[in-house]
This record gives sequence, C-alpha cells and structure tokens, in this order.
Amino acid sequence: MREELVFETIGDFLLRRLRELGISRLFGVAGDFNLEFLEQLAETPDMHWVGCCNELDAAYAADGHARTRGLSALVTTYGVGELSALCGVAGAYSEHVPVVSIAGAPPLADIEQHALLHHTAGDGDYQNMLACAAQFSTAHARLSPQNAVIEIDRCLTACVREKRPVHLQLPSDVARVKVRVPTKPLVVDFVSGRDALARFEIAAKDLLDKSSSVALLIDGDVARYGLADHVIRAADRLDCGIAVMGTAKGVIDEDHARYLGAYSGAYSQPEVREAVESADCLIDVAVRLADSTTGSFSQKLQNRNTIELEEWRARVKGEDVYGLFLGDALDRLSRNSESRAPLESASRAPSNKVGASTEDSQRPSPSGGLLTQKWFWRRIGEFLRPGDVVAAENGTSLNGMLGVRLPANVTFIAQALWGSIGYTLPATFGSLIGAPNRRHLLFIGDG
Repeated sequence: MREELVFETIGDFLLRRLRELGISRLFGVAGDFNLEFLEQLAETPDMHWVGCCNELDAAYAADGHARTRGLSALVTTYGVGELSALCGVAGAYSEHVPVVSIAGAPPLADIEQHALLHHTAGDGDYQNMLACAAQFSTAHARLSPQNAVIEIDRCLTACVREKRPVHLQLPSDVARVKVRVPTKPLVVDFVSGRDALARFEIAAKDLLDKSSSVALLIDGDVARYGLADHVIRAADRLDCGIAVMGTAKGVIDEDHARYLGAYSGAYSQPEVREAVESADCLIDVAVRLADSTTGSFSQKLQNRNTIELEEWRARVKGEDVYGLFLGDALDRLSRNSESRAPLESASRAPSNKVGASTEDSQRPSPSGGLLTQKWFWRRIGEFLRPGDVVAAENGTSLNGMLGVRLPANVTFIAQALWGSIGYTLPATFGSLIGAPNRRHLLFIGDG
C-alpha cells in the first residue's frame, strides 16, 4: 500500500516531526533569518519557544533539557548564532546528548548567488558555517524544497538512534514553501540484525562459560538509551557487580545491591578497582576511556577476556559484530546466563553511604570553626532525596559530588568529558523546564 501524501509547508513539517518525537519546547535566540520559522512555531499548538539571553546558553539549556527529557531542540540564526552556539553543541556531541540544532539561513536565492550578506564572512562562501557544524553533528543538511522531507527524517532519525546532535539549516524563503509530505508519524526503531544477534550470543556464551568471575563496567550511554534496567537484569543473571565511569554517575541506583561504585583507575576505591581489574571477564558497556574518567589513563584493563558493547557494535575478545543494538546485546547476556551455574561474585565496595553518618555529618564543623570540604560533601549526601536532579560544575563541585553516594532515581548532570565552565547553570534551567516538578540542586563554582 502506498503511503498517503499531503501538502504541508517545510517549517510546519519540521515542527510536526519534532512533536512526534516528544519535543514541545525549542530553546534559542531570535534572529532575522529564523523569524519565518519562529512565526510558524508561534502558530503551532503545544509547541513553545524558550528565548535565552545568548546562543551559547541556549545550547547548554537544550543539553540539560535533553538529559531530563531524552531529546531537545535548539534554534539560532545563521553565522553569528550558529557559531556562538557551537561550543554547547560540541559539548552535546562529546557527551552523547541528542540535540536537534536548527539554524535559520539567508534566502536560498541569495545563497545560490553568493550574495554578500550580513552575518556572513563577506566572501560569498555559504558552505563554511555548515562545515563548522558538521564537525560536531552526526548528520547535517541545508534544507531545500527538493530535499527537505528526506533530510528532515534522515537527520532526526540519526539524532534519536545515535544520541548525538544533528544540524539543519533552514533558509528563510524555504520555511513556508509547501511540499508533499507523508502523513504517517516518524517512528525510530532499534532493531538488531538476526545474524548479528546469533553470532554475538554464541561468542559471548562461549567466553562467559569459561569465566569464573564477571564484572560490568558502564558509561553514560546507558542513561542516554534508558538501559539501566537492562544492565541490572544482566548483572542479576550473571551474578556480578556493576561499576560506573564518572560520566555514568547516577545511572544505576547507588543503593542497589549490585552497585560497586565509580571506577577511575588508580583513583578508584580499592574495592572497586579490585572488582573491575581482577574480574576474569569484564563486560564494558559503551565505555570510553578518557583521561578525566580514568585517573589520567591509570586503568589496568588490558590482557583480559572482554566483551565490549557499543551502541551498534559488539566486540568479543577482539572480534567485531556489527548491526547489534546495545539493549539487545544486554538482553542476550541475560538470556545466555539463565542455564548457567552462578558465577563467583565480583568483590563489592562497601554498601554504606559514602561519607559520614547522619550523626557525624550534623556535628559542628571541625575545631577552629573551619568548614571543610570533607564535612560539607558528607552533609550534602544526607541532604539529597530520591528523584532529585543534581548538576555539578567542573572543578571542586564535580569532584566533591563524585564522592557522594546518590539516592535512587537521581539524575546527575555534569560534563566530565567536555568540561565547559559555565555549562551547569543554563543546563539546570533547561532541565527545570523539562521536569518542573523535580527538585533541582546546582553546585557551581570553586568558592
């Protein structure tokens, strides 16, 4: 059966697609080249504009919004707006946060004539801004009446599947052009290939059957794809502990019996380091080994049996299996272990809350009336509640919060990898817009 097509303006079609993916708010700064699109936004029910003081803060706010809501959108104007927001978009790219970046561009006719317009470099080059954005987006396109339908769906699908920003340039004279568009909603699926599943299952089972102890080490993509329950289910089946990279703090309930603690190479608690580095089989779940999360590359994870899982690829003892979704791979690990004898459990870190007891944390500050970092972060650990959203700026705030054991269902917002100073305040604003009923706590500045 052929899909039904109707006529719709390109701007309205883009807004409809965003709504279908759950986006109801667009962060950004108005500019002359995006005004046509913003007028269409104002005319669209259940879609809201969140104006920000500048494009960089708008990008940070969109990042924070996506961490709470799963996906977000950013609107800027050509050149000055795109480049001003680029640091924030690059941070989302680095940290694997899905943001749809939309830039209003000059009229297509002026672009094709290489006209010397404001907000450009004055050289008639209209590829330079798109080339800059392309470095930090998993997909990008300049929309035209000929390509808009295909490119909008292609880029939005890539954003959802790969959890990284995409960039769309929308020329101002294109936004209200009517084109034939599909009526069916955009549905993004996560389906692994049958052959890939079968190959992975056989290889993983063979390795696990030969392993006497197992540990799971997870990173931030577990949060991006909403796979925390899949990880816990796999750990239960494999009878093993779960350690997290600093970029995955709060992803696993830190009071859960399977939770070991944060792994950061030589900077880890001894029990956590022992559990991860001595396991007979280590399962890396979307792990990225960066200097900021490994104690300056002090990890000792070489020369071992490993199962490495990425978003769309698995590697078992160095052999790659492509076309395998991360969630499906975790589920196959769970299924593989159902008929196996329980494995020797990896050593677990102490299960008590990190820091002082309630009684200890409520004592006056140490002699001399000094308020110390040690006392402060212990006290914060007692102040947190289940369901909080906690944002920690790079530096003292992030370092302090990494040592605090979080209650259940806490969302932790930080840029442990990208590390942009000034990120957390607008990111907290974006998260508040997305989750106004959750308590937000922002720790910012070195004081």
